[in-house]
Amino acid sequence: MAGIALGAVLFLSSWVPELSAQEDGGSTGTALGGAVLGSYSGAVLGLLGGFGPCNRTLSGARCPRIAAGIGGTLGLVSGAWLGSEDSDALKDRWRGAGYGAVVGGVVGYGLSLGVRQYGWGDVGTFIAVGAGIGASPAGAGIGFVAGAAVGAVGWLVIPELKIGDVVAISLVGLAAGGLAGWVAGADSSGKASHVLIPLQVRF
Repeated sequence: MAGIALGAVLFLSSWVPELSAQEDGGSTGTALGGAVLGSYSGAVLGLLGGFGPCNRTLSGARCPRIAAGIGGTLGLVSGAWLGSEDSDALKDRWRGAGYGAVVGGVVGYGLSLGVRQYGWGDVGTFIAVGAGIGASPAGAGIGFVAGAAVGAVGWLVIPELKIGDVVAISLVGLAAGGLAGWVAGADSSGKASHVLIPLQVRF
């Protein structure tokens, strides 16, 4: 149920006007909001990316915690920077997280109808994961496709590679792409206000 509540909050917050004291930039409020969203999304992406590699270690819960910590830290710094520079871009990220939560909820609920082992707790998990991915959809999507392509080629070439390995590689790509999307968004927001394009029109 906590995941369902999270999804509702994210979806509703995507329609709330940004806390900005400037017209084109950001503020302390938007920087804080970006840090919250970025750290959450980064932690989710880190967990997804570490799913396969951590299953092949003997470190128990330590490996997922490290993966989530690294992802959360990258997301926190990038989200705070994005919020301080571009409140509109951050608002799009919140909206994406809301949409991702809805999509995750629909997928989770559909699976709960068809798979007896799935319950409301699993639906909440899908909502939470969907929100984390939805906050950085372009990077996550590109990374997932690239990871799936690499995994598929490896599956065809390397006999020892199994379908589970292909899934793990795809998730690593998704996580890397999503985190790269946060970093790239923060970097471009810092440059956006400093770019001048000269234009002359002669008649």
